[in-house]
Amino acid sequence: MASSVAQAQARTPFAEYSAKFLCGVVKEEGAAPVRPGWYDTSIDIHNPQLVPGAIFFKKLVLAPREGEKPLPPSRFRRDVLKPDFAQPVDCKIIRSMLGNQGGTPFVEGFVVLIAAPEKETTASELDVVGV
Repeated sequence: MASSVAQAQARTPFAEYSAKFLCGVVKEEGAAPVRPGWYDTSIDIHNPQLVPGAIFFKKLVLAPREGEKPLPPSRFRRDVLKPDFAQPVDCKIIRSMLGNQGGTPFVEGFVVLIAAPEKETTASELDVVGV
């Protein structure tokens, strides 16, 4: 009788956060899924931990209206936040990360943050708030 030992592969834990954004001008009713006006989202990211630095990656995912062609997400951008430091992700940053896709008068979607662990520890916890 032969026996075999199965070993479970360890998965690297990570934490994922997402925050909705609306950026730009809507001039007339029905031109976007929101009322006419100026939209200028700011998303704040805070590292509440006392560890040397929270490493995370952010990308942008556009949310086109139903029936419109879906667009690929932006590339990831690596960021590090020192303990008890914060940074904003505003419409200027959002549009720069979107490149040509951010050139329309109005964009909406999600800022997606992925906090990865360092040296086989747990992922960094972040506070993420959008206004």
